[in-house]
Amino acid sequence: MEERRAALGCYLMTSIISSFLQKIETIRWTPHLDESLQIVGEQKECLNDDILVQLVRMRLIVEKNRTRRASLNDTSDAVGPAEDEGALFLDVKVEILESSPRDVLLLHLYSNELEIAVSSLSFTPSDVKASRQHHLFQALTSINSWFDILFMIPPAGYISFPFAIFSQVSRCLLSLYRLAILDAPNWNKNHVQQIANPLSILNRLVDTLEQVPAVVGIDNSNYPNGDFFSRSAQMLRSFRPEWEAKLSSDDMVSIEPYPHDVNGIHMPDASFFGDDSMYDDWFMELMSSTY
Repeated sequence: MEERRAALGCYLMTSIISSFLQKIETIRWTPHLDESLQIVGEQKECLNDDILVQLVRMRLIVEKNRTRRASLNDTSDAVGPAEDEGALFLDVKVEILESSPRDVLLLHLYSNELEIAVSSLSFTPSDVKASRQHHLFQALTSINSWFDILFMIPPAGYISFPFAIFSQVSRCLLSLYRLAILDAPNWNKNHVQQIANPLSILNRLVDTLEQVPAVVGIDNSNYPNGDFFSRSAQMLRSFRPEWEAKLSSDDMVSIEPYPHDVNGIHMPDASFFGDDSMYDDWFMELMSSTY
């Protein structure tokens, strides 16, 4: 059973990392993994077995969607989530929601749902067509649900977050920002701010991250640049001027630019939001730096 859990865990981790970096492949799904998923799911010797099985089931659906999109190599409406993938994920979602799930499982649930929804979107005016509006609204709903769960977790709980959760923070923030600035005739940007206000969420996330070091007793005396959570809060705060400018008015209100170096930490220019690779590089540098 331990070997089966390890194999399933390896698949899960490579799938999550592959999805975030877009540079490596997920390990191949094999008959042994399929058998392991079934056996672990049936025996469920501990609560974490059920969580592992549900996480893997969701990633299998996400991977199926990614594989189909790659095989089509197209940007047409047909590249959106297939009906069978949507139905499969809905079945898993209903099962999870009816099982009194832990917060970590819900975070993965809404993140995977978001990943499927945005898989066919480029966040351009051409996306706002009747056939794609549903995916835009689904993405917004998933983001809002994800942050609702995140903010129910006390600051002390953030200390145990794995890479997967922090990668979800980046995906949700970036997707929310793009939805909020998407300028198209059939898309109401104000609706985005009413459901999930980007500035409010950004401020709340910064405030929470700033509380973590004090709550858990992190000693920064040997770290001039501060701990991971303090640096994250500083970097996220640097986005605010650009977000305010783009979200407050169509005339791009001029706001004093935030300094690109705060306490020796280089802050990325908010214009990087147009390039996923730049965002990922910044995030990975943050994640790999000294705790």
